[in-house]
Amino acid sequence: MQESQETHISNHLDEVVAAVSITHRKKFQNKLLQTALFQPPREKLHLCEEKAKSYS
Repeated sequence: MQESQETHISNHLDEVVAAVSITHRKKFQNKLLQTALFQPPREKLHLCEEKAKSYS
């Protein structure tokens, strides 16, 4: 009984962690997009490279 409870809890934690990381990633991307709109080309390039790294 306890084993299945622990499994359930760890599954729940995994879901929570996944949800948090997804929201955090979205916020991060939005921030990158907002700053990229108001940056000179060199800055824009750097931001795009950073964004590309986060995908790999």
